[in-house]
Amino acid sequence: SRERAKLEKQLGSISDLNRLPSAIFVVDILKEKIAVAEARKLNIPTFAMVDTNSDPGEVDYIIPSNDDASKSIEKILSVALLVLIYGCSEQYRNHGYIPSDEELSSVSVSQDDKNSVIEKLGTPSIGGILNDGNIYFVQSKVLKNSIRASKPIDRQVLVLSFDDNDRLSNIQKFGIDKGKIVILDYRTTPSGLKNMSFLFRLFQNVGGPSAESLLQ
Repeated sequence: SRERAKLEKQLGSISDLNRLPSAIFVVDILKEKIAVAEARKLNIPTFAMVDTNSDPGEVDYIIPSNDDASKSIEKILSVALLVLIYGCSEQYRNHGYIPSDEELSSVSVSQDDKNSVIEKLGTPSIGGILNDGNIYFVQSKVLKNSIRASKPIDRQVLVLSFDDNDRLSNIQKFGIDKGKIVILDYRTTPSGLKNMSFLFRLFQNVGGPSAESLLQ
């Protein structure tokens, strides 16, 4: 029927949603007061064109404008669309720091101590606050956009171990592959660490490795 076709045109896409929207955009908050009220109830951010006859306190992000003029609506929607496309596009950034292979070549197992390692490689991400004697460099690849929270999708951890005389004894680089922590590179012989539980915590929010697959 005509009424069903009209409802399908206006509301049909809602049935395809498999999660709550990250935000909504409203042209006329008086006409769409039910949608605005539902968004507030569900804590969904609301972007809206707000005219002089509307209450700006009902929305989160206000665009002062004439919501009755077609040209005004067209211009604002065009700009909003470009902003949303940019904001929702996937952007990758690296957080943290791991020395390059060239920089690592400047340190020598059994010769360098902890002070000389730090002097050559720089201040580690984690070191001096743990009693395991290791130094940790951590670098994460983060997926982010303007609406959703940042999400780490990859991480590498460089661990420099020291013997009882505070001499460098091993260099190991760990990464994650299909939810499992793996050794990517090592200087001497791959071996267990004194603080494996801490290494597990460093990877826990990236891919969710299980305890039994701590090291593969």
